[in-house]
Amino acid sequence: MCSDHINKCCVCKINMPFKYSNRSQIKVTSIEAIHGERNRMNYFGMEIFDGKPLKPILLDENLTLEEQWMHLTQDIMCIDYNINEFEFSIDVGWYPTAEVTPLSYFKTIIIEGSITEGGVFFEKHSKTIKQLKSDLVEAITLIQGIKLMKKKEILNAVIY
Repeated sequence: MCSDHINKCCVCKINMPFKYSNRSQIKVTSIEAIHGERNRMNYFGMEIFDGKPLKPILLDENLTLEEQWMHLTQDIMCIDYNINEFEFSIDVGWYPTAEVTPLSYFKTIIIEGSITEGGVFFEKHSKTIKQLKSDLVEAITLIQGIKLMKKKEILNAVIY
């Protein structure tokens, strides 16, 4: 991890490729390109850089999911990122209902609305808040990699 962001840095996996479709491979290649940004924000214990959270996360890592059932909705959080002409959002929801069952899960996705009209760039499912945070770090890292891409490369990275 980089020394000034111990336990919070979302780019510490800097050379790890993220493969999301058979058409494209997104890779963060430069720490300076990411850490050169000074417009950073901490959200849910994670650095989200220039992301704009639309609502606070009401989940508590120290409580069971059953104790927090009232916060388990399909609209838990959203972080918006404007990258050139693209409008990306990292969205998290709880599916299928507010009940905690063996089939329930958090769904973390990255969607883009302005150019690809809802194209999905990332989707992960997790069962715990700890796993959810790991998925969010991966999504935030992917967004930072997308910032370094050309428009054509971004359009080829849509998974569906």
